[in-house]
Amino acid sequence: MIIEVSSKREKDYIVLTVKDNDIGIDLEKNLNLLFQPFKRLTEQSTGSGLKLRIVKHMIEHHHGYLEVFSEVGQGTAFIVHLKTLDAEA
Repeated sequence: MIIEVSSKREKDYIVLTVKDNDIGIDLEKNLNLLFQPFKRLTEQSTGSGLKLRIVKHMIEHHHGYLEVFSEVGQGTAFIVHLKTLDAEA
C-alpha cells in the first residue's frame, strides 16, 4: 500500500490530503456509516471504529470540514480543510 500526504493553502484554508491505494470504500453504500461510532466497514483491519468520528469532530470544532473520495479497489482520499488563523480574525 502507498500513502500520499500533501498540503496546500486555498483561500482561507489549509488543505491536507491523505490518499492511499488500498481497498477503497463503497461510498454509495457506506457513506452514512463512515463516521458512526463503533462501525467498521471491513474485517481486514483492527480498530474500534472511533478514529474517523473523532477526527471529523475535531476538524468541525475548528471551523473546518472533511471530504472523502473513494473507489473500491483503487483507494481512498481524505481531504481536510482547516481555517487559517488569519481567516478567523
